Amino acid sequence: MYGVDSVGLDGEVKKFEKPIFQTWLMFLAMAFALPIHWACNYHLVRKQWQCNKHGNVPCITMLSTKTDRYRISRETYFLLALPAAFDLTATFVANLGLLYITVSVFQLMKCTVIVFVALLKVFVLKESLHGYKWVGIGLNMLAIVMVGATSLADADNQSNNSTSQHPGVGTLMIIMSGAIRAIQYVIEERLMGEGHRAPPLVVVGMEGVWGLILTSCIVYPVAYAIPGSDKGSSERFDDACVMVLNSRLAQTVVIVNEVVTLAFNICTVSVTYLLSSIWRAILDNFRPVAVWGFDLLLFYILSQGQFGERWTNWSWLELAGMLTLFVGTAVYNGTLRLHGFVYSKSAIEELIPINQPDALISPTIPSQE
Repeated sequence: MYGVDSVGLDGEVKKFEKPIFQTWLMFLAMAFALPIHWACNYHLVRKQWQCNKHGNVPCITMLSTKTDRYRISRETYFLLALPAAFDLTATFVANLGLLYITVSVFQLMKCTVIVFVALLKVFVLKESLHGYKWVGIGLNMLAIVMVGATSLADADNQSNNSTSQHPGVGTLMIIMSGAIRAIQYVIEERLMGEGHRAPPLVVVGMEGVWGLILTSCIVYPVAYAIPGSDKGSSERFDDACVMVLNSRLAQTVVIVNEVVTLAFNICTVSVTYLLSSIWRAILDNFRPVAVWGFDLLLFYILSQGQFGERWTNWSWLELAGMLTLFVGTAVYNGTLRLHGFVYSKSAIEELIPINQPDALISPTIPSQE
């Protein structure tokens, strides 16, 4: 999106460098998870009505239990504003960082969240980690250093935007966003755990709603009041809207971004809840491969060098960092076993589904354990 050119309120052609607007679009996409959740619940209620009509007692009992467990307290809806606030901050900081580094480095550096989540679990939640998990964390930190070094050493060849000559700033911002994102994940885990038991789709949808409210009512007014290069402000919402309206390419990117963001968040909570957090970590670390591969394809084939990312000599170090990240994640998850360490359960047991598909609607439905 940052590489798209369009005409703003001042009538001049410029890059679409609007990190707050990008954050606003993300929350808008997430909010659409609520209608999906309501549609699923409507289907459940309709099935219950049909069971009542035909006098199917076992069916009535099962569906009544599910619909009762679906109900969420008003307090939970308001508590979901807390992870939304951290999500807003983390996304905004990450989008700022993306102005200074390439997309592939951005995706790889976002994996710092694994390290920060582990540290929060140990030092804040007072949970213990096995020795092999610390080895995995160490390998992930090594991968982060390798990728960060690539960004710093290859600044001259980064072509995603005009501010890419300061990759150190972008790298620092991505690390900061990872720390903030880790806090968000821990809060979400608590809200979907015992006590509140918020359905995953409600978590995604309400974070979107609260994020829209916070961005529209607090972040944008503050950005408008702060002096900057966007017609006298740090960032203006009306200028972003005009730029989208004036560019067919920008409109296409926005639509694709909304669909992909919604699908990604739904798939993420589905994988987390239906399988396990291990699968989420494994699949999440394959995302940089797809993004980087598409970025190279975009640069060399699809856009003839206008968009995307070129391959340089330093890309080999970035590739080595990516492979180190995969190994570190495999060690942390216990799928790659090391001699001399104690493992509580087998990797196969860790990957067994822990919930039924109906858990997307009501997470209190009994698991398959």
